[in-house]
Amino acid sequence: MSSFNLLSIGNQALQANQSALNTVGQNISNVNTEGYSRQRVDFVSLNDRAGVFVNDIERISDEFMVRQVWSDTSNQNFYSKMEGFANELDNLLAAESTSLSTAMNEYFGALQSAVDDPTSLPSRQLFLSQAQALQSRVNSMDASLTRQNDSINSQIESVVSQINSITPQIASLNEDIERLSASNSVPNEMYDKRDRLIEQLAGFVDISTSFDQNGSVDIYIGDGQPLVLNDRGQRLVSVQGTPDATKNEIAVEIGSRANLLTDKISGGQLGGLIEYRESNLANAANELGRIVMSFSESMNQQHALGMDLEGDLGGLVFRDINDAQLMDARVNASSLNTSTIQQDLVQITDVSKLKASEYELVFNTQNTFTMTRESDGVMMSQSSFALAASATDVDQDGEYYWDTSTNELTVQADGFKLYLNAQTSFAGGDTFMVRPVRNGASDFAVAMTDPRDLALASPLSTSRSIDNTGTGTIAVKVTDVATTTFTTTSGAMTPAIDIEISDPGTGLEYTVYEQGTATVVGTGSYIAGEAIALNGYEVTISNNPKVGDRFSVNFNTGGVSDNRNALAMSDLQFARLIDGSSYQDVYGSLVETVGTETNIAQINAQASKAVLDVSVNQRDSVSGVNLDEEATKLVQYQQAYSASAKLISVSQTIFDTLLQSI
Repeated sequence: MSSFNLLSIGNQALQANQSALNTVGQNISNVNTEGYSRQRVDFVSLNDRAGVFVNDIERISDEFMVRQVWSDTSNQNFYSKMEGFANELDNLLAAESTSLSTAMNEYFGALQSAVDDPTSLPSRQLFLSQAQALQSRVNSMDASLTRQNDSINSQIESVVSQINSITPQIASLNEDIERLSASNSVPNEMYDKRDRLIEQLAGFVDISTSFDQNGSVDIYIGDGQPLVLNDRGQRLVSVQGTPDATKNEIAVEIGSRANLLTDKISGGQLGGLIEYRESNLANAANELGRIVMSFSESMNQQHALGMDLEGDLGGLVFRDINDAQLMDARVNASSLNTSTIQQDLVQITDVSKLKASEYELVFNTQNTFTMTRESDGVMMSQSSFALAASATDVDQDGEYYWDTSTNELTVQADGFKLYLNAQTSFAGGDTFMVRPVRNGASDFAVAMTDPRDLALASPLSTSRSIDNTGTGTIAVKVTDVATTTFTTTSGAMTPAIDIEISDPGTGLEYTVYEQGTATVVGTGSYIAGEAIALNGYEVTISNNPKVGDRFSVNFNTGGVSDNRNALAMSDLQFARLIDGSSYQDVYGSLVETVGTETNIAQINAQASKAVLDVSVNQRDSVSGVNLDEEATKLVQYQQAYSASAKLISVSQTIFDTLLQSI
């Protein structure tokens, strides 16, 4: 080998090992740099003992592990966001200071005081005060749920803004990497930076990726909607929802169009926000509204059957759930509808049949519709409803009437009646959000102000003749104060009645007479304890009356100390009015459900964090810098560098010797 070849080999070795030393130095200096992937020099030997050259500066990275970190980052952020809001909701519903159950106990406790002394104005005022306190508690809970929804909207806007700040950077890096790769440059740090940005992006929303041969990466979200394509990044936007304007929706801008993606987004903070809003928050708000509406309506119905201190029939204790303003607010039309609505409202027909859900009514064509119950996804097509003869004949769940000449549609289902009236014909794609119970808590309000108006007494009284020889007793229950019994003459019963027991030889019978006359109102076989239904009230005779025994029912004039209607109102605390359960039992089930969901969210958040930590450690075990390893390489390359310099020195000495020998 000539001294020239030796010099060339030494020079190449010197440069190669210098590059290796620089690479080791780069690794050591970035040992604490987040997302840095260690680099390694790829030495290649030249043929014919011609030396060495650096083929490449390799970036040590495992693509599978990197993708796993992205996926686990998305899951961890999803469950973390769910956990935060779920904890807040759980505390709101379960804490004694904010619990609806606590406020109801205090309300019924005050009602019991009125039961004990119905003539006491202080007891009556205490009851109204507790009703006001209950209203404050319910309205406050609804306000807290509304604040959560507003917070979610705000966070959606913030996350969308952060996503829009990341995607252009990824697109720009794609462009730079593609350009530098074409010129055989080594953009390792750019790959690291891009991976860090993609990891941040995965924390905001679940993504899928595909890599091109030129080194760029394409990123997709939802059902395959492109977010980054080569050097172009698409913008996400947060838009007001329709038909539900209280919910921000997410869309991707493509040209001048915004394509909605909300229902297709999963994972990451966005997915967690949407999932919590559509499941946990919506279920809690609807269930709370259903409980409160059932409570207020049943209280109003029972109170209406009583008599106040002035001898008048009972009015509203709480705001009427079918107030015109409230009915109108229960329907939201999509802003994208082509039909123009003159009137839309929802009337509650039976609170016991209400579901804790919202409904979406969609016109499939101009002449057909489908209504979907959101809580369980049950679809009710037009064909599943029975066609009524007219709109007024729609009085049962599962019925509808559609007058195409006037564009009026009436549908009844699940305890409510939906009424739509359009100026123009409905069109395929027209969408309406029906919310029978969602606003129940915010609409809840006390309607009564004067404690004297509390109808704690029954408007009817009973008596038995002193000449009765049997042990028969009589009780009366008012069922409907809208009948002529109560409406013919204010403060009177029309007519008052007498009931006489007789035996025509086939067993005991009863005959109902208009009091003071021989006019017969009704007759029948006497069965002990069986209610006799009359005009707006029921009479029950128990025990063992004898032939000739008489009983009377009159208006309860001057019955201010009567507490029978107050007792009936108090009994509603334990009445099974909602899905076979009481108000507080249903609320307890809601608290239990939310608590379970919160516990699941906590477990998932902890588990996803542990999984993410494992994935990061595995990735870093491959890509991370090991100082001990780098220190060893530093000594190795330093010695090689010194030896390379020695080669150059030896070749110089040989060359000088040759010159001197000439």
